[in-house]
Amino acid sequence: MDNQPLKILYVDDEEDLLVLGKIFMERFGNLTIDTSPSATDALEKIIKNSYDGIVSDYQMPGMDGIDLLREVRGKYGDIPFILFTGRGREEVVVQAIEYGVDFYVQKGGEPKSQFAELVHKIQQAVRRKGAERALVQSERMSRALLNATTDAVVHFDRDMVILSVNERFAKRFDKKPEDLIGMGLHELLSPELFNFRQNKVQEVIRTKQLLRFEENHDGIFLENSFYPIFDDHGEVESFAVYSRDITERKRTEEKLIAAYERIAADEDELRANYKELSKSENRIRESEEKFRSLAEHSFDVIMIFDPDLRHLYVNPYVYEQTGIPARDFIGKTHEELGFPPELTRIFDKTLLDTFHTGEVQRVEFMLPSGIWIDWLVVPVKDHEGTVYQAITFARDITERKRTEDELMAAYEEVAASEEELRQNYQELMKSEAWFRTLFDQTFQFVGVLDLEGRVIQANQAALALIGGEIGAVLNKPFWETPWWSYDETSREKIHDAVIRAKSGETIRFEAVHEDPEGQIHTVDFVIKPILDTNGVPIALLPESRDISELKKKEQEIFFAEERLRKLIDNIPLLAIQGYRLDGTTTYWHDTAEQLYGYSREEAIGKNLLDLIIPPDMRDEVREAIVFMEKTGEPIPAAELLLMRKDGSRVPVYSSHAILTDIKGEKELFCFDIDLRDQKRVLQAIRQANRKLNLLSSITRHDINNQLTILKSGLFLMQNGGTDEENESLFETICSAVGKIESMIAFTREYEEIGVKEPQWQNVSVLIRSVMKEPLFSELTWVCDIPENLEFFADPLVVKVCHNLVENAIKHGERVKTIRVYVKMKGTDLVIVFEDDGAGIKPGEKEKIFEFGYGHNTGMGLPLSREILAITDITIKETGEGESGARFEILVPCDKYRMVDAESAPYNDKEQAE
Repeated sequence: MDNQPLKILYVDDEEDLLVLGKIFMERFGNLTIDTSPSATDALEKIIKNSYDGIVSDYQMPGMDGIDLLREVRGKYGDIPFILFTGRGREEVVVQAIEYGVDFYVQKGGEPKSQFAELVHKIQQAVRRKGAERALVQSERMSRALLNATTDAVVHFDRDMVILSVNERFAKRFDKKPEDLIGMGLHELLSPELFNFRQNKVQEVIRTKQLLRFEENHDGIFLENSFYPIFDDHGEVESFAVYSRDITERKRTEEKLIAAYERIAADEDELRANYKELSKSENRIRESEEKFRSLAEHSFDVIMIFDPDLRHLYVNPYVYEQTGIPARDFIGKTHEELGFPPELTRIFDKTLLDTFHTGEVQRVEFMLPSGIWIDWLVVPVKDHEGTVYQAITFARDITERKRTEDELMAAYEEVAASEEELRQNYQELMKSEAWFRTLFDQTFQFVGVLDLEGRVIQANQAALALIGGEIGAVLNKPFWETPWWSYDETSREKIHDAVIRAKSGETIRFEAVHEDPEGQIHTVDFVIKPILDTNGVPIALLPESRDISELKKKEQEIFFAEERLRKLIDNIPLLAIQGYRLDGTTTYWHDTAEQLYGYSREEAIGKNLLDLIIPPDMRDEVREAIVFMEKTGEPIPAAELLLMRKDGSRVPVYSSHAILTDIKGEKELFCFDIDLRDQKRVLQAIRQANRKLNLLSSITRHDINNQLTILKSGLFLMQNGGTDEENESLFETICSAVGKIESMIAFTREYEEIGVKEPQWQNVSVLIRSVMKEPLFSELTWVCDIPENLEFFADPLVVKVCHNLVENAIKHGERVKTIRVYVKMKGTDLVIVFEDDGAGIKPGEKEKIFEFGYGHNTGMGLPLSREILAITDITIKETGEGESGARFEILVPCDKYRMVDAESAPYNDKEQAE
């Protein structure tokens, strides 16, 4: 190549950087630089001029650097193209490579070395393109020869730049031969392999001898031959390399070795597995023997079922209960064994519940023989939790049932005979033997006192409580007997009860007794007068019923309810509501009052659908209630947007439970977890991430551009130049500093978005405050905004109004009038800003909301969109032609209001368009 300077086109939207870049590249490289401020202008210059290469920024208004690269490749072929940008995103690099960029140079760092690298890449790209063109002819002449051999052949120079290859070599890299011409081997090989090959090249240069060696390249074994090619002076100028694939031979050798090693390893593994299998079989056999021994000596009927409800095992005791030998059960269902249908239904349902739910089931039933059975079904699960067997235990509880029936009958008999005892007391006294028999058969503690409270009789149950005979208490005042001797308070209470009963009153209260073992019994105590036929008291009848177990159960229930209540009360985000199948609210927890705004008094008795279910969800909720009523199963838990008393929406995670009250009626309970804090946190995180990404982008690209200008200008001023040049450079540096200050000021404003809570703001007052700004004093304003219209927005919304008007003045060219008015769009409100300026071109209506777009900082409109988006308000430009710009701000129906009723149509769905 001759010494003529290369003609390069440099494209960047930063005009200061164009000036400095031109100076740098022309001063430090044999280059002539043409500059262009945009991709569109660059395409026009390429049409009129011939360039040896193109250098372009990536991020530019309108058409970016990737778009320019695509146009150049499509229309002008392989002109060397270098992307010179501050953007370091991976997707930009991938796109650039995809469209055929020659080099990618990133801005930033020390100016001299940065531009020196750029100049080097330009020269290298041009030189490589020249080498590619020179090699085309040579490639055509030698291709037939190269492709004739089965070896991979490559011809490269001393810099290891490929001069020619055959098809087999190219196929090794999954490329076409022509794609590899001009590439350096370092672009195809890993750094380690390239260094290895480079050492071999140096060895051939030094020895000037043929070199053969083997190598492993990513699992492919190659036998390489390096042939030196000499110039006229006997020096090595290039290399012909023949590479033969010997992988199959190597793999065959390796497979033989690996096969022997696997055989040896498999023998060891099989031997170890056999030992472990033997141990496992012994453990399983021992476990089975233990189970069989227990099962076959059990007095319960034990069975094992598979999922098809067939018997897998039955212990011998089944014969005594059913008369059917155990062996006859195996492999059969209850139906196949001929069990009565009503019993088969009980058996099959209980087993199926166990297999389906994986839970223990228990049921009591009576056999046709009159024997009562307590049947326990236990699931057997595999390692994945799937039930594959069920073990059942059947126990004869006939005696227990009979005892329970007898006890119930005895209680009923005592209750039925109480009135008769009073009426026939005189006659019973004459028949002591019959009276004692009846008296002692009851499980209640019963006695008889005379009118002075002395003990006349006591039944065996009462005497057993004190471990004594009737003589120990006979004729003693009742309150001084051992039944009450341990407690002074009880004695006084009994003495008072005797006096009141003597006067004809019946007294009832709970008391405690201590038995001979020191155990305390709680009793339901009653003392009443026994009347003669004339209604005159003749004796007193004290009775006690042991309610210790009942009290214990009541206490357990009380403590359980108390624990549950405390647990619920300490979950502040859990709101609980109970309601009947018709939607009537029956329970309203304190947290529900806080979440939805209704007090308990306001909610109880009202329909839950009217309280918290939005209108558009009510049909769906009614269907869900019907589903729960029919199936008895709660609907799946889900995230919902429910309604507060003030009409606002609140996000909750809602789940349900179905309970049956003592009347047998179903009651539904709804458990709602307040998600507002979680939603706020997620929204804050998303907003923070969006801000960080944007600010990082601005810092990387725009500020980095200005820093490059600063460093470059300072370097050029330090390294000579005329006073006129230095004065121009100083102005460029001052301009870059000013732009950096503007960008930092924007980031400060951007950080403030969303910091303060949104609030209701009067739209008319907001517009008029902007109208009063001195900057806008020469404009004619037409403001058709209702005085009582408010919308819910970020406090920084005043910047939106300011930016819209300022934008009109800067870009509208001839703006004289600003008109602001409102209109309806469905149930939503639209606030319209119109001007009489030049308008916005159709292709730019959305781009003006992109950060960095425009002639200045390009931050105002994107910032406005961000501020409005805080409360789901949107903005777009809808102007037509050159009749002026029109910005429409769409406010959702729940984000605006009228402060009185006169202008209500603005928030009335029936009045909307």
